[in-house]
Amino acid sequence: MKADSIYIHHFTPVLNALCQRYKQVDFDDILDAVHDAFEASLSFEGQILQPGAWLYRVAERKLLHFLRKRNIPHLPPDPSGHKADEDDVTLTLLDFLLNIETKDRNRLALALFYVGGLSRKEIASALKIQPENVKKILQRSTGILRESYNRDLAPKVPKASSQLLQFLYLLFNEGYKRTDAKEALSEHMCFVAIKYAQYIEPNPETYALLALMHFHLARFPARLNNGVFVPLPEQDRTLYDKPLIQQGYFYLRQAGRSTHHYFLLALISAIHSSSPTFADTDWQKITVLYSKIKHLSHELQLNYYIAKSHISNPEECLDFILTFPPSLSSISAAAYLYERLRNYVSAISKYKEASNYTENPADLRFFEKKILYLNEKINPTLLNHKL
Repeated sequence: MKADSIYIHHFTPVLNALCQRYKQVDFDDILDAVHDAFEASLSFEGQILQPGAWLYRVAERKLLHFLRKRNIPHLPPDPSGHKADEDDVTLTLLDFLLNIETKDRNRLALALFYVGGLSRKEIASALKIQPENVKKILQRSTGILRESYNRDLAPKVPKASSQLLQFLYLLFNEGYKRTDAKEALSEHMCFVAIKYAQYIEPNPETYALLALMHFHLARFPARLNNGVFVPLPEQDRTLYDKPLIQQGYFYLRQAGRSTHHYFLLALISAIHSSSPTFADTDWQKITVLYSKIKHLSHELQLNYYIAKSHISNPEECLDFILTFPPSLSSISAAAYLYERLRNYVSAISKYKEASNYTENPADLRFFEKKILYLNEKINPTLLNHKL
């Protein structure tokens, strides 16, 4: 099991079990011991057969070592302490974090860190803030987390609030394409987001989000080739997971008809997942659906102009994209349109620029491959000369 999977599955249950077992011990000491145990697990990635039990034992040993080293008296373990169901504990903590009295952004940051297992850099990317701001939010969070474990939080099914759905959407997106990790994507993280979405109280927005995630996940088998991202026009659609697409349509039917952005995004993803070829894509319908989404984020605005470029003048769409603040998405979109317009020199320049905005290995290999391919377009003898 990989490090992010271990964190998502076991951080909250291990912390909860130790808090229940050592009720008289200061929460900060328990939290430090659990963090140290997770850091220790990185040296044994892929070698731990039972991560939950291993982490609990290591964290408990470290906790007792802390206490002995500082001569802090502590009572024996509470015999009434017990390990609750892992999912119940995690969902209860998630519900608590998303309902504390603070800014929406802070709630999401805490949930993505303590429940989602995202790094500070990944949280910053998801929330469009600086990593230093995430660090400050987390530094002030220990008291909030302590309060959750000092209270008797009864397990319950979380309500499908906009904050909870946004948390699940951000967690899924990070799995769909990693920001700060050695791996290009995390199918496991996406499945965790789906699992939590299936636990919460159902409503049309939840069903729409589940449909969206299933349609996206269905394309996973075609998105990577030898560690390089495969762009949508080049994906082998015979590799798409048909049962996941069918499940997506099931949830779409459950959602009914809506103008909520998750529903509209699910319809767009359904078109991409179900079109036999890239050329068969109904760009007119996709463009209309994007135009119906209120308050489009920069990412979705870029998607809108890319879609629109397939049914109108791509040069006009490129002009709009070039006004966006520089980011991996905006620069990559510009490179894509320059390539379609056969302005290969500008496309190469943009692909080189985009490589400075990512650490994802599949992105970097994709940009390298594109630059080599376009250089050959400019000078067909260049590739043979290099070889």
